[in-house]
Amino acid sequence: MLFGILSSASAIGIRDYNPPVSSLFDMDLSAFYSYLGQDSTTTNNGSVNYIYNNFYESLPFGWSVNSSGGLTYDGLAPDSLDETQYTVLLDGEIHKYLSGDIFGYTSLHLASQTDYDHLDASTFLGAGYGRYINATSMAKALRIQEELQEEGTINGALEDAVLIALASEIDNASSYEIQRDYYLAIEEVLEESEQIDVLEAVALYRIMQVLDNEVVRDRYYGYRVGAGVGYELSNPYSEDTEDPVMEIFGNFAYPFSLRSQFNQSALFTSNLKEFGDSYNFAATSSFSFEISDKFDDRVQYQFVADKTTIGSGSGAVSNTVSTHTITNSFIFYIENRISLNFDASLIKTTDLTLQKSVGFSIGYDLF
Repeated sequence: MLFGILSSASAIGIRDYNPPVSSLFDMDLSAFYSYLGQDSTTTNNGSVNYIYNNFYESLPFGWSVNSSGGLTYDGLAPDSLDETQYTVLLDGEIHKYLSGDIFGYTSLHLASQTDYDHLDASTFLGAGYGRYINATSMAKALRIQEELQEEGTINGALEDAVLIALASEIDNASSYEIQRDYYLAIEEVLEESEQIDVLEAVALYRIMQVLDNEVVRDRYYGYRVGAGVGYELSNPYSEDTEDPVMEIFGNFAYPFSLRSQFNQSALFTSNLKEFGDSYNFAATSSFSFEISDKFDDRVQYQFVADKTTIGSGSGAVSNTVSTHTITNSFIFYIENRISLNFDASLIKTTDLTLQKSVGFSIGYDLF
């Protein structure tokens, strides 16, 4: 079914949902393999990748754990390189709100890959402002409202209080040991509406489809900005550790509608001793749009700049290498957790020719 962009409007939207406790738990797997033999040209490579995101927000504490990584296989790798290589990144943070949206934080950054001699580890201490709210439960509540409208159970929007209570009950789904009790609680909330006397079997079935089988994408909103000072605990290539570094970050999330999400993140790090002379800057913008209940389009732009400076004073020599990457991904959900992904990318790095890539992969949403 193709969803109409203009559905019956609600008095409240996703960004009006502000629960006292907000959390997000998501993990995705993707796999790719290619084998091609033609004359003297052969390709034989593949990869398995994962992305894990988990955050919890309350007053006054919050925490987050984010990780990504994967295994790559190249059957034609030179003898000097391993056929199979891995990369793992892990970032963890604990923060406490001191006053309003002002928070202090401590974080740990870990990285490991095939060619590292040691674990790359660093820790940061800093402060910031802002917070994130996971409003996916409100997105599900609004989808249930759409189903009830299409079924003819209701003629207009549900009352604000009913929608908020419905989203809150969806948030509490894990507290029910018996699924039937969860469905009964959802039914009781909806029957508080003046438009609903008793939910019929067809309406209940469509509600259960939204809750359990339909792909309702994560929706969250808010922002966080901050700065901190970090210390290297372990260097991947040396027994010695580097000088302290400073990080400045900013993150922003905004759901334009029930079916679209915009995310922006930026991170600047530089050695405190030579602040600004050598640095790394990375920024990512992404926009996702649900074309239908089975088909998504996601566009992402990433900019990375690395500046290095050798020497000091008038004899210093600086070099900056930047990379621009644009990726468009079409995602077809074969089943509510399994997807077929088509990715097309353009990559331009300083002094290098434009790179173009296309590929298919299979994805699986674990949580």
